[in-house]
Amino acid sequence: MAIQGDDDRVAITTNAGATPFSAYVQVAAKFSDGAVVQSSGLMVGPNDVLTVGDPIFSSAHGGAATQIQVTPGRYLDQKPFGVFDASTISATVEWQNNSTLTDDYGLISLGNDIGYVTGWVEMGYVSTPSTLTDYTLSTVGYPTDQGGNTLYYSSGTVDQVVENVLYFSDDLDVMPGQSGSPVVINSAGVDVVLGLVSQATETSIQNRVLALSSASAQNIQTWSANNSEEMVLDGLNPSFSSVSNTTDLQIVRMIELLFDQQPGYAVLESYRKVANEQGVEAAAAVMIQSQSQFSEDAFVINQIIANTQMTGDVAVVAEGALNNLLTAAATEAARGKAVLDAGSILAGLTGNAVFGSYAVAFNTEVTNSLAYSVVPMHSDARTVDVAVSGSVLQSTDWMLL
Repeated sequence: MAIQGDDDRVAITTNAGATPFSAYVQVAAKFSDGAVVQSSGLMVGPNDVLTVGDPIFSSAHGGAATQIQVTPGRYLDQKPFGVFDASTISATVEWQNNSTLTDDYGLISLGNDIGYVTGWVEMGYVSTPSTLTDYTLSTVGYPTDQGGNTLYYSSGTVDQVVENVLYFSDDLDVMPGQSGSPVVINSAGVDVVLGLVSQATETSIQNRVLALSSASAQNIQTWSANNSEEMVLDGLNPSFSSVSNTTDLQIVRMIELLFDQQPGYAVLESYRKVANEQGVEAAAAVMIQSQSQFSEDAFVINQIIANTQMTGDVAVVAEGALNNLLTAAATEAARGKAVLDAGSILAGLTGNAVFGSYAVAFNTEVTNSLAYSVVPMHSDARTVDVAVSGSVLQSTDWMLL
């Protein structure tokens, strides 16, 4: 990595947290030997971060990272979307064994779908990379020679292509910390990531970029498609079992069922604290106790049916099932658990002939609600009216503990 002649990088100082720069992330990886490696990356899906292999697996630091944190749109001490832990990391066996430039790519999967807030950039590849010669490409990342906490933009023209490696001899200025910075082409006004600045070229006087190929793009898409499941692949795919969004997801599901609101960060954090100390069922019990009307089964059932927009025969079937759950609940704790269970059951019915369309709609609503609420700057609860694509901020006094 090198500055080619004059340093042509431009700092992103005023809109790092706005589209499209909000999709570019700072990556910090900790390894078993205590080393912390900083890199860059890009949101390429709701919870998918594309980066190089080095922050995922480093032979020099003992193997797979033990913890990875991702900060989208960071500018100095400003972290407009918060900091997110990796839940799964994926890289190829070839990178693990050889650490060569041609294998220098990987995927970080996050425990939250923050991409719905930050946005993401689509991936692409060129079947014949040599056709990119003389094309102008750009990159954005977090160089450590400039402090490591500010995004820098640079662009350059591809001077030479050897197999899947793009060579920049006199521009596209990049420095350490920018490994994993996506290299992007603008096609008809749309940004598409075609490659990554490689950690494997850190000591090179030329700036070299690994262009994505059909094979690497397929690997990345496979990891992305399976990153919420137990993965068995030929690559390196450790899961960080200590990191999970299950608690947040359950809390948000329950709030959507009972209140039809996106809770926002302050409310989510208050119930999260109860769940972390006493368990998520205790948090559910507190929520049920927050409104006197929730002591009546009929009121709870009506709220859930109305908030999931069930009607007709579907509503009748749902009413019977909910009545059975709540009737069997003898205590407030059990009643809270009954609503938690109702949310989990509905979420899993996407393929059901009766409830499938409602389950899909509910899961989409919960996903968007979770993505909104995990961002610290989103302190207010809000009700989103999908029909008009608008939102109304609501007071959170009724929900805060």
